[in-house]
Amino acid sequence: MDSQSDSRDITSLSSYSELLNYIEWGYNRDSERLPQINLGMIYAEDSHMPLHYQVYPGSIRDVSALKNILSYLSHFSLSEILFVSDRGFYSTANFSDMDGVGIKFIIPMPGTVSAFETLHSENQRKPANPNNAFVLKDAVFFHAQEQIKVNKAPFQAHIYFNEQTRTDGYAEYP
Repeated sequence: MDSQSDSRDITSLSSYSELLNYIEWGYNRDSERLPQINLGMIYAEDSHMPLHYQVYPGSIRDVSALKNILSYLSHFSLSEILFVSDRGFYSTANFSDMDGVGIKFIIPMPGTVSAFETLHSENQRKPANPNNAFVLKDAVFFHAQEQIKVNKAPFQAHIYFNEQTRTDGYAEYP
């Protein structure tokens, strides 16, 4: 297989079915009061073509599904992998697992992680550098980059601040 980057996504599908084995109660992103089934997909970034689909029981959390994902990725013999996910995949174990096999990844840090508060407060006090500013949907954002350690391994953390949100007094920035 050619060298390609790939991406990964998991989505949940709610169902009234009583016949599907994988339909289970779990965290429902859409706040529906229904059991669900999780569907994972790996796709080639350049072509947007699917490489692999996997069905997971509805009770499997994203953070726990990563071990299966890494197992399937190893079968594709890809030389470049970029894993882009949501906060549901954030865990120090997942960082170590991906870093250990050379997978590059982007995972947002949940506000509940202690390092989040440290990065947030340290960078919030720094003066906003116009060279680190950009506009997105008519809002001005500032970017800062810090090196952090997770399980003693170095990683780059990217911090984004919305000046309007900060002046309005909101604690967490979009």
